[in-house]
Amino acid sequence: MAVAEHIASAGKSVRTSDASASGHVGQANNTTVTLKPTHFAVLCHLGLVSFVSLVSLVSFSGFANLAHADILADKSAPKNQQPIILNAPNGVPLVNIQTPSAAGVSRNTYSQFDVNANGAILNNSRSNVQTQLGGWVQGNPYLATGSARIILNEVNSNNPSLLNGYVEVAGSRAQVVIANTAGISCNGCGFINASRTTLTTGTPIMNNGDLMGYRVGGGAINFLGTGLDTTNSNYTDVIARAVNVNAGLWAQNLNIITGSNQVNVASNGDIAGMTTISPNATLPDGSNNPTPNFAIDVAALGGMYAGKIHLTGTEFGVGVRNAGNIGARVGEVTIDVNGMLTNSNRISSTTQTTINAAGISNTGGTLSAGQLLNINANSLTGDGQLISGGDATVTLTSDYAQTSTGKIQANGNLTFTTTGNLTNQSSLLAGNTLTLNAANIDNTATAEITGLNTQLNAANTLTNRGLIDGENTFITANTLNNIGTGSIFGNHVAIAANTLNNQDETVNGTNTAAVIAARTRLDIGASDISNRNDSLIFSAGDMAIGGSLDANHQAAGQTAVLNNAGATIEALGNLSLNVAQINNTNTNFTTQYVRTSIASTLAESVDVRGNIG
Repeated sequence: MAVAEHIASAGKSVRTSDASASGHVGQANNTTVTLKPTHFAVLCHLGLVSFVSLVSLVSFSGFANLAHADILADKSAPKNQQPIILNAPNGVPLVNIQTPSAAGVSRNTYSQFDVNANGAILNNSRSNVQTQLGGWVQGNPYLATGSARIILNEVNSNNPSLLNGYVEVAGSRAQVVIANTAGISCNGCGFINASRTTLTTGTPIMNNGDLMGYRVGGGAINFLGTGLDTTNSNYTDVIARAVNVNAGLWAQNLNIITGSNQVNVASNGDIAGMTTISPNATLPDGSNNPTPNFAIDVAALGGMYAGKIHLTGTEFGVGVRNAGNIGARVGEVTIDVNGMLTNSNRISSTTQTTINAAGISNTGGTLSAGQLLNINANSLTGDGQLISGGDATVTLTSDYAQTSTGKIQANGNLTFTTTGNLTNQSSLLAGNTLTLNAANIDNTATAEITGLNTQLNAANTLTNRGLIDGENTFITANTLNNIGTGSIFGNHVAIAANTLNNQDETVNGTNTAAVIAARTRLDIGASDISNRNDSLIFSAGDMAIGGSLDANHQAAGQTAVLNNAGATIEALGNLSLNVAQINNTNTNFTTQYVRTSIASTLAESVDVRGNIG
């Protein structure tokens, strides 16, 4: 290779070498050749000169940093925090990290830390070692006292770090931390031989050479393109004020923390706690630091795929939006957010999914768990589905309306509790015990509430025009209105109410009468009972009517008033009525009972005063 005289005379040593098989310029057999301008021109005319970018030619001395313009040590940092940037034999940047502290933390400060598609190597080996990205590399002379436990890469820049390739730890496995308060962009980034990977926009908190945590006042971490791969790391932490996911994130255990926080870490790297702090007034470039629209924003092309996922958003009123797929393959998903969770796609786990949010909008989305689904929020809206292969618990503090296309289903137990009102227009289903607790419950004409054991508790009024069913169906309400198309079924049906209304309804010219029916036993404990206009209270076995229910869900005490108007109360087995006053306006009303003194069952009529004839 020929080099013009004026380049060499500029005082910079320009070295040439044979190109490696990969096409990168190596560092062996360097030669300096000086030509007169006329000779250089002749060689150019004959086509004997190859032109190569100055950046790829300059040596480690002088313009050394130009050879690695993507990774630059911060010359203003203390010398013991300045790493040495070299090249592996194939040209991949090789960072000789600084000597670790007594706590095992190697602190390295950069003015720029960008990784291109070829990747970069953090040299944590005292001796020559084979690497995946750069082949054999020489040992790091800074590690005479031992390799690092944590490799802290702290970036002092107004620009975000661009991570477009893999970062490999050469030698001993270690936690890798990349901290840039201006932000981080990951497009096809990944980590090799890192025990734990931490990406943060926080300022590292150091104490006696040990990493104690991060102070986050701003900055965003963006995932795009081909996303993030940390499947080689046991744990992955993403800590920033905001996180935007427009690509896939693949990890073993993924932990994302957003908001303005001081995040404390334990000696093993685990999150030891956090304290909310005031956000920085400005960003590193001096611009204003606005409140992000979302703490975590997962776009339709984005997704999280890990063994275990924990998402935390601490900033008040700043929520999480998911239009992608958040899924834990073998573990659990936990979302704690101090704002709204807006889900239009899928959040799922093979074991446990837990969501704690100020509110949840689940429109067109699915929240699911293989074993246990826990939902805790002020509000829940949308036409999406809540599905659990095992148990599910939903706890709200405001009204909930299940739309006609929505569904809440658990193959095990389902417990739904709200201090507000519950309106069901679709399905609430449980394979075992289904428990609903609300101020008022409205089960509409097309809706279904079904479990093996179905327990409904309304502090005020339960209105049913749909289906309520179970092997054991137990209902407690101040007022129970079973109207028109309403059907309450069960092997054992037990109703405790102050007022029970079982009556017909005419809709669009069609009159339909309500039904309360038990397959084996029906118990009603109510003060005031009204059964009207072809409506039916029926038991294929025994029936007992009294003023209340005992601990075994059987009628006890005395009903004050039973009004039966053109309707039927019937038991194929024994019928026990303990009623102070019966108003029967249809003389074909009949009852059955068993005299305890005889074995035979007698069918006798009851007059309007309740006297057995």
